[in-house]
Amino acid sequence: MLSTPPAGRSTRGAAQSHPSTATTSTDGDGDNPLLEALDEGVLTVKKSYRDFGVFLDIKKELRGEFLTSLWSHVVHNHYVWDTMVFDELERRECATSFLAKVGMKYWGTKENREKCLMPESLKDPENLFTYPERKRE
Repeated sequence: MLSTPPAGRSTRGAAQSHPSTATTSTDGDGDNPLLEALDEGVLTVKKSYRDFGVFLDIKKELRGEFLTSLWSHVVHNHYVWDTMVFDELERRECATSFLAKVGMKYWGTKENREKCLMPESLKDPENLFTYPERKRE
């Protein structure tokens, strides 16, 4: 079962591994709820990343590049994955600062959207995210 980190515990700036290289724990110490969820099959890393890319309308061939830039942003700005899972403000801060860096590249112009986003998503402009016009969404 997933639980929240202890109250007052800040892990921002703590050492962390790239999520795709994280290993699952088998000792059952319960220190990492994300790893427990992976061990129990509640989460699957590949499915989550694929769903995330689809949710953002990013073309399949660009998802790896996008995720690499996200992981780099997290590490370079001292965010911690485990903290962001439970801390909405931290997650929003990370997402907002990341979007400020890459938003125009993926969603900023019609040309960039055509280059970076899935063609089926472009057919529904009412539901398509655009940057910076819809950055608050």
